[in-house]
Amino acid sequence: MFKAKGDLWVPVLLIICFFCFVQKNVVAQQLQEPEMVFVTGGSFTMGCTFEQGSDCNTDEKPSHTVKLTGFAIAKYEVTQTLWKQVMGNNPSRFKGDSLPVENVTWDEVQIFLQRLNAQTGKNYRLPTEAEWEYAARGGNKSQSFRFAGGNIADSIGWTYSSSGNWKHPVARKHPNELGLYDMTGNVSEWCQDIYGAYQL
Repeated sequence: MFKAKGDLWVPVLLIICFFCFVQKNVVAQQLQEPEMVFVTGGSFTMGCTFEQGSDCNTDEKPSHTVKLTGFAIAKYEVTQTLWKQVMGNNPSRFKGDSLPVENVTWDEVQIFLQRLNAQTGKNYRLPTEAEWEYAARGGNKSQSFRFAGGNIADSIGWTYSSSGNWKHPVARKHPNELGLYDMTGNVSEWCQDIYGAYQL
């Protein structure tokens, strides 16, 4: 242990601690913007398709063709780090900086997006259900997998059988054809439009 004559170490420690405090604040203010992947537009069959076999819900029918223009979507789910940087809080039940944020409402996500846009000068929004599904299926690079990126759910997502009843850091499983992670499993994602029956 260091010993000093008189109070020599006190101002030195204060200067060092102040420097650390300033450095931490500077780091905290550096916003980690979402890494985006461009999805080339195209047509796809939305809803229950042959890859799913009989594993379809009634709200996935009838399947129908949807045509989309190109758009960008986040490579990862929004992490708790990014949420805290923008919102100043962490409502997640399962805590961890690299874990996806969860336990948030659609309205809270809209506030998050408004603040993120104000801080970055960009125009982030939630994907529509059709955009999300097209991206999850691999867009124009789709290999017609049963899940988003493969036919074995546990290889590309955290499921009931593999998660240990816990949420996991983003991007720990294999991505889909577009390089998007966690489109199957881990946490559910909000979409911009209202959940309901298909309006054909």
